[in-house]
Amino acid sequence: MHGTQISLDQLPMGQSGRVASLKTGGSVKRRMLDLGIVEGTPIEALYRSPSGNPVA
Repeated sequence: MHGTQISLDQLPMGQSGRVASLKTGGSVKRRMLDLGIVEGTPIEALYRSPSGNPVA
């Protein structure tokens, strides 16, 4: 996925990437920022709940 932009919920388990931007607002954006998820943050998909949401 080198150079490809996808949403975080589409990141395959065990794959990593880097946050390009946050395209949300309100309380969801605030929560992401509180967790330290900002532009440039490396991120890896580790776990998806059986229902598919949420992803850790």
